[in-house]
Amino acid sequence: MISKLSELLLTASFMKGIGPRALKDLIQILSRDDLSQQNLYGAIENIAQRKRTIDLSKQSFENAVAKSKEQIEMANALGIDIICSMDDCYPKLLKNSSYDPCILYVKGNIKILSKRAIAVIGTRNPTPNGETIALKISNYLATKNIVVVSGLALGCDTRAHKGALEMPNGRTIAVLAHGLDTITPSQNIQLADEIVQKGGCLISTYPIGTKAETYTFAARDKIQAGLSEKVVLIQSGTDGGSLIASEACLEDNRNLVVVKPYGKDLTNNVSCIGANLSLINAKENNNADYLSFFKSNTTLKTDFLQRIEILSKKDEYERLFDTAPFALNLDKLRENAPRYDVYKNICLNGTNLDYLFLNKQKGAIFLNICKTDAESLRKLKELKACKDHLYLDSAKTKHVTLYFAVTDNSFLNVDSKKEAQNTHIHLISIPKQEFNENKICSILLNKELSEENTQACAVYSKIKKLLFFSPTQQDFFLDLSKEQKNIIKNDKTKRVRITGCAGSGKSLVVALRAARLLLLGKSVLVTSFNITMMNYLRALIEKALCNPQLLGFEENEIVPVKVDIQKLAVIHFHGFLKLVKAAFCKKTDNVKSLIDEETYIKIKDILDRTTQDLISPKQYDAIIIDEGQDFKHLWLEILNKFLKKDGYLLLLADATQDVYSHSKELLKTDGLGFKGRWTKLSRSYRMPNGLIDICSDFGSKFIPKDNDTDEFRATPISEGGIQQEIFGNLNIKWYQRDIPLIRTKESLQLHETMLLLKIESVVDELVNKKQIPLDDICLLCNSRKFGRKIVEELEANNIPTESIFSDDYDTLRHEKLNMGSQPGCLKCSTTHSFKGWESYNVILVNIHKHTDPEDSKSFFPQDEDRITNDKNCLLYVGLTRVNKNEDGENNLIVINDFPEYADFFKNLFSNGEEGQYFDLDFEKQKYTAKVVFYEEIE
Repeated sequence: MISKLSELLLTASFMKGIGPRALKDLIQILSRDDLSQQNLYGAIENIAQRKRTIDLSKQSFENAVAKSKEQIEMANALGIDIICSMDDCYPKLLKNSSYDPCILYVKGNIKILSKRAIAVIGTRNPTPNGETIALKISNYLATKNIVVVSGLALGCDTRAHKGALEMPNGRTIAVLAHGLDTITPSQNIQLADEIVQKGGCLISTYPIGTKAETYTFAARDKIQAGLSEKVVLIQSGTDGGSLIASEACLEDNRNLVVVKPYGKDLTNNVSCIGANLSLINAKENNNADYLSFFKSNTTLKTDFLQRIEILSKKDEYERLFDTAPFALNLDKLRENAPRYDVYKNICLNGTNLDYLFLNKQKGAIFLNICKTDAESLRKLKELKACKDHLYLDSAKTKHVTLYFAVTDNSFLNVDSKKEAQNTHIHLISIPKQEFNENKICSILLNKELSEENTQACAVYSKIKKLLFFSPTQQDFFLDLSKEQKNIIKNDKTKRVRITGCAGSGKSLVVALRAARLLLLGKSVLVTSFNITMMNYLRALIEKALCNPQLLGFEENEIVPVKVDIQKLAVIHFHGFLKLVKAAFCKKTDNVKSLIDEETYIKIKDILDRTTQDLISPKQYDAIIIDEGQDFKHLWLEILNKFLKKDGYLLLLADATQDVYSHSKELLKTDGLGFKGRWTKLSRSYRMPNGLIDICSDFGSKFIPKDNDTDEFRATPISEGGIQQEIFGNLNIKWYQRDIPLIRTKESLQLHETMLLLKIESVVDELVNKKQIPLDDICLLCNSRKFGRKIVEELEANNIPTESIFSDDYDTLRHEKLNMGSQPGCLKCSTTHSFKGWESYNVILVNIHKHTDPEDSKSFFPQDEDRITNDKNCLLYVGLTRVNKNEDGENNLIVINDFPEYADFFKNLFSNGEEGQYFDLDFEKQKYTAKVVFYEEIE
């Protein structure tokens, strides 16, 4: 058997120039596209732009297809399965290892790849003691239903396989260094047959027909380690091949069990125990110098010491092998702790946490588990940060209890102990031989939390919101305006046009209106030009369905309990266009690219000629278009073809955010059946008040009024009152460095370096000095090329990022579709792609397109350098991405090299000086003006 994706990857693997890295890149592309050879070749072409050694000739591709077909035919004849790393049957432990081949050949019982497995390995020339130990350990593992992994070599491997097969229902996996059509060594042909017959399997990463070579054995060894939760080293010399698997195991943070030599093996000082003795000495003396045979650096070798376990006698089998060290079974844990909601390995409000236990009446327990001294201080600080970033008052804080588990608290350094004491973190100390997650959680769950009260319930609710809906949670705690409520519940008007300023809740209206229509049994299409918005809008709609009280139903109306979610389609416009092309365009129509004007005209013409009976099954009861200013009128006409005759059409737009210069297209929308004026949402609820006035002034100065588009242009208005005159908890900083007047390679290099240094210092201030969670920060840049350089600098400084800057179309599309999916990362995006999103803290990099000292185009002024209306709109969009933080501070930091904008902000802020802090009491609430200043980068 072989999946379609596996078949395509197999074909690609036979093309010259495509190796493991390229195959992994292909997986990212192919796993989200139509699985065809045509798409495979297109994906390979994309990768070839970066990897020039790939042979893209027609002959090369045809040869690869033929070889792939030949492999599949031989595999079917020999009873071999070919799987890829995206298939469900691919071993999960191997996928999580540092050596995870994209393609595996499997002969035998493929189901055992999902079972618990331990590798038993060693020299081809063991002593009699070594042979006996390999046999006995494998006997024991088999009785515990643990699969034995080994390499089918003579010596220890052979004894390990036989030890498993001796026991009733014993299963074993043999990893081979060649194709599965042969068996090496020939002495083990019968053993290989027995492994398959008794429910085990043979595995290889090499195609059928591949012969064993020196290098193939190294890959074989790494796969053995990757398949296993730990590795048992029976015997090995200091130059033995088994050390490759041993080191790979340690590198993957898994434990290496080293058998301690005894008897004649010690007295005779046999060479096959040299590595065992060195590993034991390293462990017992806590000295990595003994590990000279490993290729890892000194730091890693020191870390290895924590994961070496010594097996001295049979009595230790239970301690070493009976407790699975990897996954604590959460379902079992929840059964044992019915009082708690239990979560493992989560990111809470931007900070990593090992375990979270929630109780609605008693509060929360946060638990981090520390296994090495090196990570103790970091994990302690993360534990404290999880609590701090909840921004709880003193009454609620006592309902969050912090626990930190260590093997023996004596290994904690002075700084770690002091940190635990000062931050009221409870230490759980457990003897090393008993240290496992099951025991830690059991101890903790037997402790009593604080008494039940309403404050604990409030803590529970807040954490739940952060846990499940952090990207959009605040949208649902707004008081809806009269205009918003009218739009959401208006079922009489079929065609509605809405304009709303930044932060006015347009996306919220989209979600609530879509949810209401779904509850009324309607089919709904929600679309936008911006790909990154799709997952966000779908999540928003699903959340809205859980809040029917916001959907405008009257008290006497019967609200449906269930909704058919299959009636909801949330897709970006060009994704929708792709579906239209597949359904209605024939090959003879010659419709290729989906991003040129000629294609749009062709598709519209084809739909005009298509009979209504063919289009009707594809039509929706309602179509909702967000960010309508990005749409061309022709696109709107195509969408209108898929709306039922009496259907609802909702169009939301704001000409002030017209970054593609399409807004005048909205003048033609009367032809789509709209009547009357645009409904306006002018009040901004999301942005901090001080920023609203700045953005409004910026819009008035740089985005001039146009009588034609004024009807669907919205300038933000703050909520009014005395709050307009203060900045609240908002820091605004503007850093200016003008593009060099004379552009040379040297001047541009200096310019780029100064900008990168300032960005680095700004990120350092927010992340390290202010301790702001990475999830609460976004960095926007108007240049993808410069954005990639920023990401390289951040990651070099160990700042994890989630970015949308790729120069590869398919990779970029994947990045956009998955925007916001990676917790604990600083989001880095183009300003275009972040339209519709928001963040508590925004770093906005606004620079000339051509600033690359390696690009000759940068040395002369370009048309793209001119300040135009779409550039003004783009900067306005960036400035308005800040989301008001009720429980903490906001930061807007702008780094700009356009001199045209400098004077506006220079006049707002005192040059080079920080604004004064002052407190102001208003209606029993205290507001604080924050730092606001302008500085020129020298």
